Amino acid sequence: MGRLVSSSAVALGLVVSACLGRTDGSNLGHNLGLTPLPTLSDWSDAVSSANALTYDGDDLDASAIDPTLRATLGNGYVASPIGSTEMFVAGVFNGEQTSDTPSHRASIPSPLNARITSGDAVGAALDLKGAAFYRYTSDATMVYYVHRARSSCMVMEVEPVMNASGEADGATTVTLQSDMTVESDDLVNIQLNTTTAPNGMDILVLTATTATAESGADDVVDVAVVTSYLEPGAATKLTFDGAERKTFLTAVRTGADSESPLEDALADFLAAAEVDSNELRTAHEEAWRELTGEAGIEIAGRHDVAVAVNSSYYYLLSSVREDVPHGLSPGGLASNGYNGHSFWVRCAYHIPHPPYHTKPMSKPKPA
Repeated sequence: MGRLVSSSAVALGLVVSACLGRTDGSNLGHNLGLTPLPTLSDWSDAVSSANALTYDGDDLDASAIDPTLRATLGNGYVASPIGSTEMFVAGVFNGEQTSDTPSHRASIPSPLNARITSGDAVGAALDLKGAAFYRYTSDATMVYYVHRARSSCMVMEVEPVMNASGEADGATTVTLQSDMTVESDDLVNIQLNTTTAPNGMDILVLTATTATAESGADDVVDVAVVTSYLEPGAATKLTFDGAERKTFLTAVRTGADSESPLEDALADFLAAAEVDSNELRTAHEEAWRELTGEAGIEIAGRHDVAVAVNSSYYYLLSSVREDVPHGLSPGGLASNGYNGHSFWVRCAYHIPHPPYHTKPMSKPKPA
């Protein structure tokens, strides 16, 4: 098992100095002209049309849910189940290509594994059209998404509960718990580096390599993750002064698609950090709408069937993209089911195949 072997502030100060931020790890420059996040009740129409799934209840601890039944987020390059310690990148496998110990998707520690622990839990929603997951407590709303246009980027946003006028009532303190674990059975030489930019933003950087190449002709794969700082396994107090939103970004790159994963992950992170929060999420939602256009499958008279069809369609599209040449596997990119391998039955039974009734999966243009 790979575990954290070092912690140092190395080689990052100059690179991140241009990034706006603050010491709680969230990004500044994302708080002007906010469009409030939807409330749980705002999803009623989308639920009726089978375009969203909601949960009303006080048990939002995803760790208590069967991992195969958790909502997942992905964009065809990177994906992760909600509340999971791991994420997966397309084409990144660990282990030899043998029948006894087959290669499988490499488990990478996920910074997206964080949740609000203050206030009373209210419910959750999965937006099947906007590809985002929302958690609601009496103190705050938290949204997670894996950016469709910026393939390496994952985003978390936290916003205090607003009043009827769309404003926050004074200063609010919210507790954000990071459940990220810095270990993996599939990675070795894991290093965790932290640094503070001159403007005060803390950055967490994880680097590692896969433990075992798939064959003697292959090399192990380098992995780099750059994320807004949240101490793994610890709680962070977030203070909001009125209507404000805090955005936490992650960028992941690997040697499977980059000659310099760390440098490219840093560049992707900094580019996303320059974009306003509303614009960043709008670009993601527009990329999803552009992917499907007006296409889809409509089911009348059987809401349960419509939910099954639309959610299945969402999960299929979450696992593929035009610029990633890898096939689907049982459970999709966010799962290690069947070791992440593709089978001939995928071609036979994944009908209708997504590209047949979606617009061409051309590269979406980032915001």
